Amino acid sequence: MQTKSCFSLIGSNLDALERLITYNARNGIRMFRISSDLIPFGLSLAEELPWQNHYSKKLESIGGEIRRSGMRASMHPGQYTVLDSTDESVADRASRDLDYHAKVLDGLGLGPEHKMILHLGGVYGDKERAKEHFMFRYKLLYAEVKKRLVLENDDELFNIEDVTETASATGMPAAYYTTCTMPLILQTHHARTWDGSRSAGRLGQRKTARRRSIILSRVPTRGGARIPDP
Repeated sequence: MQTKSCFSLIGSNLDALERLITYNARNGIRMFRISSDLIPFGLSLAEELPWQNHYSKKLESIGGEIRRSGMRASMHPGQYTVLDSTDESVADRASRDLDYHAKVLDGLGLGPEHKMILHLGGVYGDKERAKEHFMFRYKLLYAEVKKRLVLENDDELFNIEDVTETASATGMPAAYYTTCTMPLILQTHHARTWDGSRSAGRLGQRKTARRRSIILSRVPTRGGARIPDP
C-alpha cells in the first residue's frame, strides 16, 4: 500500500512539473529550479523504489521540453544537506541526498550544465577545518554528482572568498571561464551582507581573477546559452 501511494504521489508531482515546464516554455522563462521534493520520501520510502524506470517516459518527455526550450534547470538541496558536518551520519545522509538530486536530473535526461547548488555547510568553531572536511567528503562523491555540483556563498558563515578557495582545491574541471576548478555561483543577495572588503566588486578586482570569474546569479554552463559579458 505504501509503495502504491508513493508511486501515486510521484506521478502527481511529475504531472505538476510537466505543467510548469510547459508554462515556462510558452512564456519565455528560461531558468527554473526544480523542487527537491519532486520525489516524495526520496531518502526513505522511495529511495529503493524504481521510480526512474516506472516513470521513464514521463521523465523523458519533461526533460525533452526543457532541452527544446533552451531552459536551464537546477536543483538546490536544502539546509539539512550538510556535507561538511562533523556528525558522519549527517554527512553520509548529505551524500545520499546529492545522489538523489543527481538521479532526478539524470532521469530527465539533462546534461551536466543543469546544476545542483550547494552551500558549504557549518563552521563548527573552525572554518578552515570545516572547509577541509568538505573537500574530503567531496572527493568521495560519485562522478555523476561532481559533474553537477556548484558551490554558493551564504549570508552568515562562508563568504565569496571561502567559496572560491574551497572550489579551487577540489580538482574538478571548471565549468565556465572561472579561476576555480569546481564551479561556483555567487549569490549577490547573500554577498551584500558582507563588508566591502569581501564584496563581489572587490573579489572581481583581485589579480588572480579572470574575466567572468564570478557568475552573478547564473549557473555556469558548457555549451549552453552564452552568458553575456558583464
